[in-house]
Amino acid sequence: MKLQLSFLTNAKNSLGNLPIHKTPLYVLVLSIFIIFALIASLTCYTLLVTEHTLEKAKLHQLELIGQFNLEGSLTKSLARAEIIASMPRVREIFASGKRDQLAAELKDMYGIQEEKYGIALAQFHVLPAISFLRLNALDKYGDDLTFRPIITQAQSEQIPLKGISITRTGPALVGVAPMRAPNGNFIGTFEFGQTFKMLTDSLKSAYGIESAVFFDEELLKKMATGANPAIFSVKNRFGNYIKTDSTNWDLLSQIIDPGEINSHHEMKPFVRDFDGNHYGLVVIPLKNAAGTKVGSMVLINDLNINRDTTRNLCVLVSLFSLFGAVLISSILVVVMKGGILRPVAELSDHFERLADDPKQSKPINPDDFRGTVKSLADSYTKLRAEKTSPQSKDS
Repeated sequence: MKLQLSFLTNAKNSLGNLPIHKTPLYVLVLSIFIIFALIASLTCYTLLVTEHTLEKAKLHQLELIGQFNLEGSLTKSLARAEIIASMPRVREIFASGKRDQLAAELKDMYGIQEEKYGIALAQFHVLPAISFLRLNALDKYGDDLTFRPIITQAQSEQIPLKGISITRTGPALVGVAPMRAPNGNFIGTFEFGQTFKMLTDSLKSAYGIESAVFFDEELLKKMATGANPAIFSVKNRFGNYIKTDSTNWDLLSQIIDPGEINSHHEMKPFVRDFDGNHYGLVVIPLKNAAGTKVGSMVLINDLNINRDTTRNLCVLVSLFSLFGAVLISSILVVVMKGGILRPVAELSDHFERLADDPKQSKPINPDDFRGTVKSLADSYTKLRAEKTSPQSKDS
């Protein structure tokens, strides 16, 4: 029985010595850290969602830039073709069938266009889709061009057309304008063709966009019989396609997959990480006047700034949250311990001494305390006065 009482006494003393009054403080501090951690997590999640939204917008913008510049190049080719086709002197000479005189008339013009604007070809066609004069190859004429839908359609409908076409010398962005004799009779067509190199170079210089152009190898070999044989080299072969133009092939060849170029379905813009960098890619199908896919143009843009900015902001938010939690917790601890817990603990000690031995108790000044604690201090002072009074001793 004594052993049991001794155990209970020790347990009571141990529980009495526990700093129970500090538990709420620890809970408050922990709550502050949890709240700041939640704020940081939600902020970072919002930043990631925003990054994803901006990334999609930038990919869409990349696609629009590619399509806009592609359409712009085609429009420029058509505009040049229509200017030449509308010149009275050119119409007169073409109607008379004087090939050499027509070549002499336009020789200087073509030289300037070729040097400054990357014109790949300038050609007159008589009916039905027969080459009459190539300003880019004066000695080659008279061949059948019915394999090119844009020419046959322009002649059959007698309308101006623009589009992508695989010519004898290779792919080009062409514009075809109807030619009429001075009397107004339709006598053929004239075309201007621009290289894809001018397009890819302008995309890089104006927007910092890397790009590459691919065409079906089988179609190229069948139609571009006058193209440079080097274009069909192994280094240019990419699946079933041939890379005809590019601005950064070392990068593009490692990021893009041949299957993505060969796909018969239009691909949505996508992102890909390579060598620690984050890239956005757009694959634009290239179709001829008949609507048949003949190739693809791939655009790639660096998206590192979006990802890096999000990461840096998340780190800053986390650091600020940690700093805020530490600062507020420190202030709370100082206020709680210095303004509330310490005075309460001090009064608790005075009450214990008063209870154990009133003679050992010490007087306190209630004015040193504030609020509810001051009421306790007043109670202590009053109780001590009663315990230490002579009447209390006599009793």
